[in-house]
Amino acid sequence: MTNMPGSGNGGYGGGWTPPTPGQQPGAGGPRNAYGQPIAQPSQAPAGNYPPRQPGTNAYGQPVAPQQPQVPPTIPPQPGTNGYGQPMAPQQPAAMPPSGYGPPPGPNGYGQPAAPAKGRKPLLIVFAIVVVVAIVGAAGWTFLNTGSSSGPDSAATAGDAVKGYLEALSRGDANAALAFSDDQPASKDFLTDDILKQQTSKWPITNIRILSDSSASGGNSAISFGQVHVAVNFGDKTSDTNLSVKKQDSHWRLDRAAVKLEANSSGIGNQAAANTLTLFGKPLNGNAAYVFPGFLDIASNNQNITATTKNPVLLDQLATAGSGASLQPTYTVTDAAKTAIMAQVKAITDACTNSHLAVPPKPCDAVAFGVVDGTVNWGPADLSRIKIDNIDNYSSAGLTVRVSGQAFFNNVTGTDQWNGGGTKTLNQQSMYINGSVDLTKTPLTLSQK
Repeated sequence: MTNMPGSGNGGYGGGWTPPTPGQQPGAGGPRNAYGQPIAQPSQAPAGNYPPRQPGTNAYGQPVAPQQPQVPPTIPPQPGTNGYGQPMAPQQPAAMPPSGYGPPPGPNGYGQPAAPAKGRKPLLIVFAIVVVVAIVGAAGWTFLNTGSSSGPDSAATAGDAVKGYLEALSRGDANAALAFSDDQPASKDFLTDDILKQQTSKWPITNIRILSDSSASGGNSAISFGQVHVAVNFGDKTSDTNLSVKKQDSHWRLDRAAVKLEANSSGIGNQAAANTLTLFGKPLNGNAAYVFPGFLDIASNNQNITATTKNPVLLDQLATAGSGASLQPTYTVTDAAKTAIMAQVKAITDACTNSHLAVPPKPCDAVAFGVVDGTVNWGPADLSRIKIDNIDNYSSAGLTVRVSGQAFFNNVTGTDQWNGGGTKTLNQQSMYINGSVDLTKTPLTLSQK
């Protein structure tokens, strides 16, 4: 029988024996992640053991799977770096697995990744920001619907009217004028100072847009709108319709100021009109432009009071294309009337201070049937004396007529025919007919 090499005790040098468990494995043995042979136990365990399972060593422990020479790069888990530390999502870092120990976990070192930070707080903050933005936008839309910071913000004709009135109410003259492209020829009375004088007397409140033809389409297609508006000027209510037109995509009022004429006819007596003042400034008979509201109309003549019958409100703004007349009324002041009546009394005192039956001029009364020198005239009753108002259409200028009957009641004297007894004369009178030039100082009554 032929001996195989290494078999029995024949052959070549003692025969062949299989490798023992403590020897180094051959090239086909298991290797680690770096290609190195995995060391085996130096001695196999005694006894009979079940066959070794694939992927385990001699002790039944799992062996790391064989890795290629160049380990692949495994991207880290979202939210961690190569050391398992949380990091910002915009700065990822790729780290290779170590290859030792248990299979790598999400952070590359077998450790579980740190739990991602909760997103709930961020979502809550984001939701709050969105809600605030929505509420703010809604509030701005609401406010912008009711008013506008400037004429270019007016989305409708009604917005333009309301914005104009709001500008007036806060005393902003330039902002109010900007709501119309028809600028006045003079802005002497269209200043913040005068506007605030107006609103301090008659505050502009309770602005109501009752209808707006442009708000629902309507005339907006043809760039025209009619706005029914009501507003309070002090205790007065102005309720009218205003025309508004769209120019260059912006709503504009036909006019933002009222043109005033001191005298509607421009003829007749201009002497009184020439004394008119507006907020303390003389008009000198010229036209003036004003905002609707309170007007401080006066005269620079201390003997004259100037008043207007109707207030200048939105109605005049709607119809003032050709100018609105102030139509002032001029009256003599109470102080001037007192001075004039003193002039009348000076005339009748010529009678009162005399004891003659025919007193000297300017007295024009006669006592009949009494002895001259014994007459007691007494004070005159001047209650029937009238001072006329200034006539706007007369050519008399600032001269007023004074007329009426002055009565002397119970005039007594010695009876001329009945034995010298006392005689009483009831209601002896004289007629006063004169005029006073209100431009003169002091006032003097000229008896005719």
